[in-house]
Amino acid sequence: MDTSPGGSLVLPDDPERALAQDFRLLPEGNSFHLAQLTKIIDKHKQQLVNMAETFLSSCQRWVAIVHQATFRERCSNLWLHGSRDFLLLLLAMGMITRPLLSGNEPDSLRELMYEAVKRLFWDKDSVARPSVALIQAGLLLSVYEYGNGLLNASYVTISVCSSLAQVSGLCGALNAPPLPRLGTLASQDEMLHTWWGIIIHERMISLKSHLPIRQLHIQDPNAMNNALLEAELHTIIPKLAIDSHYPAFYLQARAAIWLDHVLEIVHSSPVISKEGRLHFQAVDRGLVHFLRILVQLGMGTCCEAIAIGLNAFFRLHHWRLDSHAPSVFTEQEREESSQAMKTILTILADVASDQVYFNNVMRQVNDDIVEVFPYTITMIYQLLLEMRDQLPPPRTSAEPSPQPFDALQNEMRMMKYILEKQSVNILTI
Repeated sequence: MDTSPGGSLVLPDDPERALAQDFRLLPEGNSFHLAQLTKIIDKHKQQLVNMAETFLSSCQRWVAIVHQATFRERCSNLWLHGSRDFLLLLLAMGMITRPLLSGNEPDSLRELMYEAVKRLFWDKDSVARPSVALIQAGLLLSVYEYGNGLLNASYVTISVCSSLAQVSGLCGALNAPPLPRLGTLASQDEMLHTWWGIIIHERMISLKSHLPIRQLHIQDPNAMNNALLEAELHTIIPKLAIDSHYPAFYLQARAAIWLDHVLEIVHSSPVISKEGRLHFQAVDRGLVHFLRILVQLGMGTCCEAIAIGLNAFFRLHHWRLDSHAPSVFTEQEREESSQAMKTILTILADVASDQVYFNNVMRQVNDDIVEVFPYTITMIYQLLLEMRDQLPPPRTSAEPSPQPFDALQNEMRMMKYILEKQSVNILTI
């Protein structure tokens, strides 16, 4: 009986089970060898490349770190270009595209690929000579862990990626990088995009886990100039008709800068000076203006940037409302935060009702509005919690339901649809 990674008893017309079976045959513990992995990849090359292509046509919209032409060229000859780090990146891209469920059970291939990626990334031979491909794979590993609620693991992984990026010269240790350019990723910008991917993800993890990160301290005043951003986006409107995701990653980077300012505020001294209040107001106004620009573009164009910006907005105002914080804010200031959140929720509820639920309960859904990357899913979950907290007291059955309750039902349907799309239909994207 052949039980080596090069062969299995699974029928050849069931490639997913065959690949899962071969991953199960990898030795446990520290006896993981690259030769065994390359044998599996050689046997299942086309399936793994197909998974990577799924990544490039879906997840790449939101984590635009892999230059497609260069990646495909290396895939065409894995034996020539298939370094340890590149094989790890290939597996990580495939892992990200796996569904949550296979039928009614957790997708076993997804879990097995995660274990293989994790073991290979943390192997001493991998981190000894860090490459761009290794750092990209580590970023995707951290994103996967974040999406599965493993915040501590995700934080440790992305922290190592950040350190490796500095050691390898991918980024500067002190100065913030320039913003990524609008449009499709160019080969010369792959390292810059990878560094921005780390920056964005670091801030999303810190937001959820409250763990510390190094602040960006962006010196370029134009990075937060919303008037210039509006003018810039106006010039690319014709391009959006061809590629609706043309500015997506660029807008994520700008959203991360706003989030960085929010984190700097909420992690600062609890004593709020007059200057601190003015800074709070400036960041709040700028962030709301930025979100208005994004919502006008639409979720199908920049849903991840909207997710980052909304999370920053709610974190900023919850910090001011937090009952555990010292009583340094006036009741009027706290009421302003409460009203600001209600206003944002009302606007988003209207957008959801107008753009997604104009037909009877998801009979027709605009797939451009629904995405599967973790930031959007956590954003919708956050909205559910916020709307729940903002609901008025229950009314009698004779009275009509309040409008926020209807909005909550809409958001619940949206979240349910996204989760179903991720677990069932992602391979058809």
